[in-house]
Amino acid sequence: MPMGSSSGSSTALSKARKDVKATLARAESAFDKTLASDAACGRVQRIREACMSLSLLRAFQTSLGQSSSTVTSKTAWALDHSSAITLSRELVEIVASKFRDSAPDDLVWPDLEEPSSSTTPLLPNGDSSSRHSSMRSYWSSVRERHLSEAIYSTKGTTEMPPNWSVVTINVTDDQSTLFISRHRHGSEPLVFCLPLDRQGRRDGDDETFTFLNAKEELEEIISKSNDGAKNAKGVEGKEGRAAWWAERRDLDKRMEELLSNIEFCWLGAFKTILNRPSPHSPESFSLFRSKMEKLFTRVLSSDQDRRKLLKIHLDDNLLECFSSLSPLCRDEELEDLVYFVLDLYQVHGVPVALAEIDIDELVTDLRGVLEDSERDRPKSSSDDEEDHHTFLILDRHVQSIPWESLPSLRGRSISRIPSLAFLADRLALSKHLLSPSSPSLSSAFSKMDVSSPSPSPSTSDTSSTSTSFAFPMDVRNGFFILNPSGDLKKTQDQFEPWIKQMKEIGWDGIVGRVPSEGELIQALGSKDIVVYFGHGGGEQYIRSHKIRSLPRCATLMLWGCSSGALRDFGEFDRAGTPWNYMLAGCPSLVANLWDVTDRDIDRLSEAVFLDLDIQAGSIRAAANGKASGKKKKGKTTARAVGEARDKCKLRFLTGAAVVVYGVPVRFV
Repeated sequence: MPMGSSSGSSTALSKARKDVKATLARAESAFDKTLASDAACGRVQRIREACMSLSLLRAFQTSLGQSSSTVTSKTAWALDHSSAITLSRELVEIVASKFRDSAPDDLVWPDLEEPSSSTTPLLPNGDSSSRHSSMRSYWSSVRERHLSEAIYSTKGTTEMPPNWSVVTINVTDDQSTLFISRHRHGSEPLVFCLPLDRQGRRDGDDETFTFLNAKEELEEIISKSNDGAKNAKGVEGKEGRAAWWAERRDLDKRMEELLSNIEFCWLGAFKTILNRPSPHSPESFSLFRSKMEKLFTRVLSSDQDRRKLLKIHLDDNLLECFSSLSPLCRDEELEDLVYFVLDLYQVHGVPVALAEIDIDELVTDLRGVLEDSERDRPKSSSDDEEDHHTFLILDRHVQSIPWESLPSLRGRSISRIPSLAFLADRLALSKHLLSPSSPSLSSAFSKMDVSSPSPSPSTSDTSSTSTSFAFPMDVRNGFFILNPSGDLKKTQDQFEPWIKQMKEIGWDGIVGRVPSEGELIQALGSKDIVVYFGHGGGEQYIRSHKIRSLPRCATLMLWGCSSGALRDFGEFDRAGTPWNYMLAGCPSLVANLWDVTDRDIDRLSEAVFLDLDIQAGSIRAAANGKASGKKKKGKTTARAVGEARDKCKLRFLTGAAVVVYGVPVRFV
């Protein structure tokens, strides 16, 4: 989806096919009516099921030749909408609590005789009325947008910077089919509907790599990893340590193999939807199209079908997507692409006799076409590759999978976002921070260009049009919480010298003691970055509703065990610390999906700080104008985390656990 386009008249349909299309159209209308009546306050499960059913229906319609950009767009937006229904409703409700004129301190017993004068400040540190007004205006607009958001909205990508891609991954409730869609600035959405067992059925294998297989393997790896991390302190003796490390390395290898199998078995050739935009010139793109169509026309051509073949053209989005498939990929992945294109021609009325087609020869020729395409297209600059950022919108079935460490995504700038609506919220926040009414917030933004250029076609030279966007935060306005429980002595010893240096440039924080809830609220509301070295995500020190009620929230790095995990509630949407901070307006959150050992995660976090240049000496030199040479544009948190994964001894067991929620943040 889209399944290509035909320049001629539509294919003549048999009576049976017409009846099927009519039945699907009636079903589509019924589900649309369900969504129209239930979208505002209906049961979440019912809305989600309707969205997924509509997506499957439209996939069936497409397979019958009913292809259009409208069908594809509606499918992409329904899949996006189904991923964060509960969270969107919670955001609408929580906005009212962010701006109470008087918020009683609920940790103080109320005085029944006189009204309590103890209140929690709305915005910490005596923020000005202009800032108060700006943030109130921002959250009011967010609430109205979520209340009025249409399921088939098309506004989400109109303001998206061209260096961003948004990929949505959904799995049907029977866990047999995966939907993966992509949104980009200036392009129609692209959607693939992928049966998870398609390769096994094609090869006649009884055993296939099912969703349940992957889920059980992931849960077993994480469970054993968590047990090993908790029991690490009790390991004694040389033999005990050797056995412990052997188990950890085995789990690390199993995680790597699991992620490789997910990409190969589930995505196959369609993994290219995760790739960066291909830097095609109009000439190289036209040449690739010509070679692809000639290749398949040759194997399908007959005297009576040649005229029909010449009228069928592959969709630009599909071609751009598949052009980035590496010619070094496996034969099975090329077969995946071959069967997809053959199905496309069959949908448009071209007879396909698979028994008469030499698939092996076609795979070899296709590899040659991809080699020519890779050689002919312009080379993208390293700056363009570094600037490109991919967002992952994951439904409840796949949120526990570390997609960021798939071979195609490993080492890249990746972050998770609940939905396109939440991404639009962060873009709107940047505009509010830039407004003249918020002078205290816009100083960091004034140092960067955050404008979004006009759309550029996929076949243009992206190296000349790429403009990056990252949410800027003041690196000097930081807060740290180091070893609050007092039992992480090694972590404290490693980072205490760094902490002392950061205090000299203006950071504040807590070392070796439990913070009060008021201290955390103050820090989250007034600082630009908060770094936490402790157990979990700090949930034991601040209640979730206090986080959600913040009108303004810092960027966070929560290096504790399972700080980024979302709890599974069966048929209900997942919930957890990351979503609490997203509701608070947190620009970016770095956290762990499962438990990790302190030394390995300390090694990764230290690499992130170095890569982001969060070092007292560098910050002091930049402030004094003593930076040597031309200052290079800093990396974002998402890119720094992506590149730091391989710094761990256990590159997958620890490195894959770290994920980023929110938008790219750059410290200035």
